[in-house]
Amino acid sequence: MKAWLRDVAGIGVPITAGGVLIGRGSACTIVVDDPSVSRRHALVIAGVGFVQVVPMSKSGVVVRGEVVNEVTRVSHGDEIAAGSARFIVESSASDSAKWQLAAGGRRYLVERSGFTLGGAEGADLVILGWPERAGVFHPLDDVLLFETGDPPVVDVIGAERDEGFFVLAPGARIAHRGTELVVRVAGEAAVTVERTHFPTEVILEFVPRGALLRVKLAEHHTAFLPQRRGELVAALLRPGAAPTAGEWIDDDTLVSRVWGREGASRTQLNVLIHRARQSLTQAGLNGPALVERAPGGGGTRFRIADGAQVTLI
Repeated sequence: MKAWLRDVAGIGVPITAGGVLIGRGSACTIVVDDPSVSRRHALVIAGVGFVQVVPMSKSGVVVRGEVVNEVTRVSHGDEIAAGSARFIVESSASDSAKWQLAAGGRRYLVERSGFTLGGAEGADLVILGWPERAGVFHPLDDVLLFETGDPPVVDVIGAERDEGFFVLAPGARIAHRGTELVVRVAGEAAVTVERTHFPTEVILEFVPRGALLRVKLAEHHTAFLPQRRGELVAALLRPGAAPTAGEWIDDDTLVSRVWGREGASRTQLNVLIHRARQSLTQAGLNGPALVERAPGGGGTRFRIADGAQVTLI
């Protein structure tokens, strides 16, 4: 999906994965010369198939005529206001390669992150006789992630598994009760899959109600992490004297650094890791590849390139 922010004069800027920062500060993408606007008022981020507004001001941001203080998804035609400045969200379908599920000579488009598969009537792709919620798809540029239960309720063939996620490349299959879906990409040009590269630069900044994670791969991506997920990533990026950022941290140490004296069970840690991966995946990043669990469990690391620059604010 391609998206823009357009003002009342018709001037627009593209909403990228790196985000559009609106505020009074001179370093903002859009500078609003209005004393009622905070220096950094709002960040507008393009996710996988959606756009979201991250309030940066303690007073909140006006979205669709109402003040919001939480991260809010917006759609085509929605208005975002910062003081006297008004912006309209415009979006259109992306012309990039599309992930599809092929069955019996037909192909079904995986339209967005959070695309559901199962036998329930409300699923995005309904297959009668399948479990009500077989799984959820998250399309990325290089792979298609399939989020499912543990153990999975359907067979996944020809894919790597990382706890609750399967990493699907073209040709991988999902099967159950005689029905098989084959992962395809629209157009024959997109048959070569490039594996995930690791970040050369990572910046984690805590903001009201969470943290912004900025990651530099081939291009910049920005993900909003709710508070506890941000604390998890901070513990992985700044683990202490040893190990260094990017190395394995054992579960007991990680629990201590994230929850402190409150403590947490191994299950709570696994759930938090899973949710952090979800946030990264929704921002167009390969969450399971970046927040990696040790084989057999027991340790976690945030994968970065050799010599990567890591900054925590």
